[in-house]
Amino acid sequence: MSDAGISQNIFQSIGLQGMPEAEKEAFLDQMSTLVETKALTAFITGLSEEEQKELHTARTNNDTAAEQAFFAKHETTMQQLITKEIDKLKQTITKKFQS
Repeated sequence: MSDAGISQNIFQSIGLQGMPEAEKEAFLDQMSTLVETKALTAFITGLSEEEQKELHTARTNNDTAAEQAFFAKHETTMQQLITKEIDKLKQTITKKFQS
């Protein structure tokens, strides 16, 4: 399914399919940023102290390869957190717009 099709399904599922296209794009951008921020925050707070130090060292040293390897190692966890945050956001939006 194309990105446009996925976006349309998102808006249909929360009852906002009639929203103007420009507003849909801005809405999706804001929601993507929110989901990414919440998932990344949950991810980092769930790391052990040793893992936090490893990530901090990679970022401090601008070691892109080490940072990418770190996130690759934890990709499944990140995907689960993103899915969880999307589900929570969808529930919140659905309640708000259908009230």
